Amino acid sequence: MTAQPAQIPDPSLSSAQPAPVPFRPASAPAAQPVGLARPRMRHWALFTSFLVCVLVPLAAVIWYLQTQALDRYASHVGFSVRTEENQSPLELLGGITGLSRGSASDTDILVAYIHSQQMIRSVDARLDLRDLFDKPGDPVFALGPGSRIEDLERYWRRMVQVLHDPGSGLIDVRVTAFEPEHAQAIAEAIHAESTRLVNDLSAIARTDATCYAKADLDAAQAQLRSARAALTAFRSRTQIVDPEADLERRMGLLNMLQG
Repeated sequence: MTAQPAQIPDPSLSSAQPAPVPFRPASAPAAQPVGLARPRMRHWALFTSFLVCVLVPLAAVIWYLQTQALDRYASHVGFSVRTEENQSPLELLGGITGLSRGSASDTDILVAYIHSQQMIRSVDARLDLRDLFDKPGDPVFALGPGSRIEDLERYWRRMVQVLHDPGSGLIDVRVTAFEPEHAQAIAEAIHAESTRLVNDLSAIARTDATCYAKADLDAAQAQLRSARAALTAFRSRTQIVDPEADLERRMGLLNMLQG
């Protein structure tokens, strides 16, 4: 037997501490794949509501406008109202002249008259509006058969639009119809009736101005007769023919005496 030498421990190795082992958390379990969500009753109700309330009406409107609605044509007519401002003869004698300008009241009356039943009846008597606006192929935008004057008035406001500029006094009338010649004929009829109304208003204004002028003339003549009667009575009472000349003579005599 051979004896092995005894191992002597190394003091540097006995004093060394073991190296710390880093802490590693346990790994999380892998996420499992989630399957597709199944539609519920509320999802089907929401989709059905969107389909019924949005898509179906939109498709119906597009189909009607493309296939059933008739084309409409527009005609424009523009005019303004100019009136003469009349004044009394006494103001004219005083040097005040009348100026020609637009009458806002006449313009407002004309705008209201275009949308009135009287205008509709006048144009209907000329052109038969029910025949022009009643189109069986377009029940939505056309005037229905057997319409009354109230229905025609509401439909008239849809087809006839009036734009009024108060600053310049211009009136722009836009007329729409299913045929271009019908729109032009209605616009011409509105212009003719508006002209007739303005002429009637002017005639009434002239008649009133004549009455006022005659009343002023009668008042002036009455004042003149009263003044002449008073002057005649004064001459008879004082025996003075010319009061102004007599007053000048008296003033001259008074100045001479004072001097």
